[in-house]
Formats: sequence, structure tokens, C-alpha cells
Amino acid sequence: MNNSIKEVEIISSESISSSLVLSLNNKFKTKHMNTKISPAKSLYYIKDKTSPDSELIGYLIINSSLNRSNYQVEGHIVYRLIDKAINQGYEEAVLRSSLAICQELQKEEVLVIANMNNIKELEAITEFGGKLENTVITKKGDKLGRFWIEQTLVTNKVKQK
Repeated sequence: MNNSIKEVEIISSESISSSLVLSLNNKFKTKHMNTKISPAKSLYYIKDKTSPDSELIGYLIINSSLNRSNYQVEGHIVYRLIDKAINQGYEEAVLRSSLAICQELQKEEVLVIANMNNIKELEAITEFGGKLENTVITKKGDKLGRFWIEQTLVTNKVKQK
């Protein structure tokens, strides 16, 4: 397993070609995103800055407000990485960039829901001061942790890196 922290670029959905999105969808083996996205959600794509072919390694959704559904299962920050990128050091870079976007939206507290089996994701959440509220078991049997991150504690960490 690669323990180094990776560099990522977060790209708005309006700035990405449809062929790159199709390529990413194929890596997930399913269409990962509805074409309809609500005004409270912003869709971004995650690119590996160090990859020679600048491949997309995942997607990111920022929920600017939480309704009942995304409060329970999504949180403010939702991202998914392709299999080969999971636990490879991308999690901290993605979370750092996501928190910066949430700061621009003036979110004082951010809810992040993470799979408790993804060690790198849990390390990243802890690095940014995430406090575990509770855990839930999904219908598929996955154990998810619901973490709150206070933006005032994060400001210096986001700016430092």
C-alpha cells in the first residue's frame, strides 16, 4: 500500500469533457451519477495531479444543505474513488479540497459520512478534527461512521497544505 499523500485537482462538472466522464463511469461499472442534480448539490470530478495521463480517479458532491436523506446517508461531502485509488493516500487531499469548498459556502460544521473499513479516509477525517457522532449499518451491511468537522479547527490545516 502506498502511504504517501497524493495531490488532486478538483474540477467542476461544467469544465470536464463527456469522454472523461464516460471513462470514469466505465471504471465504476455503473453510471455513478444522475444527470439531474439538485440546486443544493454541486458535482465535481477528482483528477490525480501526478498521473501522466491526468486520469479521473473519482467524483465529489458537495451538499450545501442537508435534507433528511442526505443527513442520514451522505453528509455535506460525498466522494467516491475508483478501486485502485482507495487507501492510496488520495483521501486526505480530497477531504482538504472538499473542506475548502465548504468554507467558501460558509459552512461552520461539516458532516462527513465514511465507511469504517476505509482506514485512509478515517485517518483523514481524524487529521481534520472529525468527531464521531455515531455509526450506522446500511442495508448492504456496511458500517458507516458519521463525523462532524468544525471548520474553525480546519482553517489553518487547509491553508497550511
